[in-house]
Amino acid sequence: TLANGTLTINAGSTSGTITVASIVDDSLDEANETVIVTLSSPSNATLGSDDAHTYTINDNDRAPEIALESTTSSGHESDSSKAITVETGDSDREGNMWVFAQKALALLKECVEEAAK
Repeated sequence: TLANGTLTINAGSTSGTITVASIVDDSLDEANETVIVTLSSPSNATLGSDDAHTYTINDNDRAPEIALESTTSSGHESDSSKAITVETGDSDREGNMWVFAQKALALLKECVEEAAK
């Protein structure tokens, strides 16, 4: 979030610059982020029609990869449960992976429940 501020265009100049600073190149796969700069309340000037600028910070990190430890298994219908292991090769991306794995397991649970009907 950019703080409100004042841009001064000095006499004799025809432009000024607003800097979007502190852009962090992290290693997390995430959605693109947007910064919107809006001009308002000019002094000694009138506001033109181009009073907003949208800057998009495009994420440059690869999506996390997960896989099932095994692609097949079996058990008896008398088994009350079965643990299915999900793996990742990216130990440095553990936080993202845990959320993704939880979603994958929830979907797998839904499939198993539907098949049991």
